[in-house]
Amino acid sequence: MYATDPNERLKQKYEKENNLLNPSHVRETPERAKFLNKYFNNKDFAKTRAHNAAKFAEPLVSILKKMKTEYVMMALLAVLVGSFSGLHTYSAKEKAGIENQQKANIQIALSVLFGTLLGFGAGLATTVHSQRLVRKYDIERFYNRISVRLFDILKKVYPGLQYNTLLNYNPELSLLVTTMLMANMSEADTKKIQSLAIVLANKDNLENDEIQEYESGINEAFEIVKTALDKDQDLYYSILQIYNGVVPKNFNLKAQNTK
Repeated sequence: MYATDPNERLKQKYEKENNLLNPSHVRETPERAKFLNKYFNNKDFAKTRAHNAAKFAEPLVSILKKMKTEYVMMALLAVLVGSFSGLHTYSAKEKAGIENQQKANIQIALSVLFGTLLGFGAGLATTVHSQRLVRKYDIERFYNRISVRLFDILKKVYPGLQYNTLLNYNPELSLLVTTMLMANMSEADTKKIQSLAIVLANKDNLENDEIQEYESGINEAFEIVKTALDKDQDLYYSILQIYNGVVPKNFNLKAQNTK
């Protein structure tokens, strides 16, 4: 049913896009199986996606500045690990019957310190990794929505583009577009879009009223992408090929053209 309220129309638009970007809508077909075989076996895609994530990952210093309660949890984990380590060492010394108590105490203290540092380090590494994964997910979700809208624009220019291709090959197809854009757009443009994605993370929830703010950010980012495609014909036609169901052999077009 077509909504008359602008906010409801926007929510309907997002529901349609969410459906395209959600694996639950997928119908398994021989064509999709063939597409996925090329998708999963493309080593350059996996490598480029990992490179994009590393290149634009949030700096460690920035993550540490934002961490508050995480420090408390890591400290508790560190003390817990250190205590277990010290207890284990103490039990071992008791069983061994060491006569030199001073030496034994030093060994126990060192064991507690080592265990504490190990626990803190493990907690820090886990937290940093977790925050970077969340950031990566938020950015890719933002880009993926742009990719769906870009298809609609290109279909007006190239009527031969098939909506069924977008429907049947998503969400993987949109991630191919996202990876291609991130690998070839300028670093300045990419950082602008990523900043928007981070600021607007979770505001595309259909249950709240912040979706208008998210939509404004999507539109701003979309204009950046369109301008970049106008300037880079290689990137433009590579994206067009993806919408035709073609999995690119290479994603870094600049590196490819210098070979």
